[in-house]
Amino acid sequence: MDKTGITVTSVNNRSNVVKIVSSGILVSSDGGSNYTTAITGDGINADLLLAGVINTDKLLIGGRTNPNFMWNRLGISSFSKKGDKIDYSSFVRMDQYGIYGIKNYSKDRRAPENMSINDAFEPITLKDITTNPNAIFGLTWEGFFLNAANGTRRVTIGTGQDLKMSERIDD
Repeated sequence: MDKTGITVTSVNNRSNVVKIVSSGILVSSDGGSNYTTAITGDGINADLLLAGVINTDKLLIGGRTNPNFMWNRLGISSFSKKGDKIDYSSFVRMDQYGIYGIKNYSKDRRAPENMSINDAFEPITLKDITTNPNAIFGLTWEGFFLNAANGTRRVTIGTGQDLKMSERIDD
């Protein structure tokens, strides 16, 4: 420790240095000649993250108060917005079933402004998506579907009989 902070040098690799100062935590891979800010009171420098696992239980992508995307156990979702409030009843999502859009979903007829992420549509099977009257489109492992706005008409292109593979022909 000196008047610039606390410096810790790796015993296995003397080039790796961590320095704790009043403004945050700095790291160096050249013995302390140059430092990069790793953590400050404002956040973590994501450029320094290495391979591993990120728990995406509730990862907001975008501004802190106005996120554009949410990545959680349901997948990566882009929820609709009404003013500055997230509308959890309408969204586009990418998950293990594919990419699909849901509009005006409510499991208990609750108004969108009274919903939270815990009220968002949560499919258990692929059929929960493809048969949902609030699903307006989907690109799933079974094919593509598109519903009319009022839910009375549906266009489906499936992988069974609708799509045929042809031989590639090179010129």
